[in-house]
Amino acid sequence: MLGKVPAARLALIERVVDRALHRPKAARGALDAAFIRAYYHGVAEEDLRARPLEALAGAALSHLARGMRRRPRTPVIAVFNPEPAADGFGSRHTIVAIVTDDMPFLVDSIGIVFKQEECAVHLIVHPVLNAVRDRRGRLTAFATDPGPATRAESWQLFEIDRETDPARLRRIARRLRATLDDVR
Repeated sequence: MLGKVPAARLALIERVVDRALHRPKAARGALDAAFIRAYYHGVAEEDLRARPLEALAGAALSHLARGMRRRPRTPVIAVFNPEPAADGFGSRHTIVAIVTDDMPFLVDSIGIVFKQEECAVHLIVHPVLNAVRDRRGRLTAFATDPGPATRAESWQLFEIDRETDPARLRRIARRLRATLDDVR
C-alpha cells in the first residue's frame, strides 16, 4: 500500500499521524494511523508542508469518518466548507471528499466537472486503498495487498476554490454523482 516513499515525506506523514492520534475524537487508533499513512503517501512534500498538521489530520479523519459505511457501487460524496467545531478542521478552500469503487478515468472525469464549474483545484489526494468491509458496508480494515476479502476503493479529496453558495455546492455534488454514474 505504501511502496517507496521519500524519507522526508514519511517524516511529515508521521507528524500528521501523531497529531491525529492526539485529537479528542481519534478513537480507532490503528485504523486511523494506517489510513493516514496510505492516504498521504502520494502527496508531494511541498503540498504537505503548505498546510498545518492539524488541518491535514482533520481532513484525513473527516474523510475516513465519511467513508466508514458504504455499499458497493454507491459512492460517498461530500462537498462542503469545513468548520473546525463541526468537521475537526478548517480550510480556506471548499472540500470535495469522495469514496467510490476504483475505476479508470475517475480523476480525469472529476476534473472535467471542476473545469466546467470553473473551479480551480488546489490539492488532490487520491489513494486507491484495499478496503475490508463487513456485510453492512462498514469499514473494518485496510489490507496491504488485494485479496478476496478486499475491494479496491478510490478515496479522493480535492481542495477547490471556496464556494459559499449552498445551491452551487449541491449542484457540484449532483454533477459529481452523475459523472461517477457515467464512468461506472
